[in-house]
Amino acid sequence: MPADSIEDYQKTVQSEDEEVPLADGGKTPVQSRCVLHFFIILAVFVLELFYIRSRKKKQLRYFAIEEASAHMR
Repeated sequence: MPADSIEDYQKTVQSEDEEVPLADGGKTPVQSRCVLHFFIILAVFVLELFYIRSRKKKQLRYFAIEEASAHMR
């Protein structure tokens, strides 16, 4: 008897969960968009870091040239 009731319960739960978006293990469009947005933000952050580093190197070179030319005057 208990096995029958467990099977009935599993059938009931499974049939009710079929309409629930996350119960079947699939991703909803919202989740996939969140992951996409995360990677876009991460890529922009990395690009910004490289841009800042390159600008800093250019600025240091510019100041070095300015300092060298000031000493030559």
